[in-house]
Amino acid sequence: MGVTPVCDVVINHRAAEGVGPEGAYNQYGEPDARDVDDEGNHVRWGEWAITCDDPSYHGKGGPDSGENYHAAPDLDHSNPALRESLKRWMRWLKTEIGFGGFRFDFVRGYAPSYLEEYVRAIFDPTADLVVGENWVDMNWEGSTLSYDQDGPRTKLVDWIASTHGVCALFDFVTKGALQRAVEHVEFWRLRCVLYTGPHTTPSAW
Repeated sequence: MGVTPVCDVVINHRAAEGVGPEGAYNQYGEPDARDVDDEGNHVRWGEWAITCDDPSYHGKGGPDSGENYHAAPDLDHSNPALRESLKRWMRWLKTEIGFGGFRFDFVRGYAPSYLEEYVRAIFDPTADLVVGENWVDMNWEGSTLSYDQDGPRTKLVDWIASTHGVCALFDFVTKGALQRAVEHVEFWRLRCVLYTGPHTTPSAW
């Protein structure tokens, strides 16, 4: 029918099923039967898959490469075994389940280079919809939203550049400005102002 199903991919964090000796939920259950390594062994996730500097979940992996997500254990994307496990899962979502679009949740939580690796290994950026959720903090003057939002827009542009353009982003800066304009009857915010930050030309905005 010409409809492409979009999958909400959450790989910054993963909730655990059991409580560890520290009283935190950092114990994962039985491995997925489909998740096997190159030698045919089932991959059982554990504290090794959680970043060591997650303040709540007592992980034993490497340091977090992005911002912490407080509601669930942050995954250690620096671990090759974990990255391969995620790739197998995302490849299954694409080839066997049939998703043609992929919305990556909380991409602020891990380095853009890892997302670039996943996209290049699994997806076709020219054919698949691949977009990240990157809520950047907007500029404020007290309780008033600033008119100049070039700083937050630069963060979005820089993030896209860090993935070498293989992943798009939702434009939450424009969304925030539009929402403020409507809620507070500040329609002057709808005037077009050309963005003049790095990595692009004013005409691109």
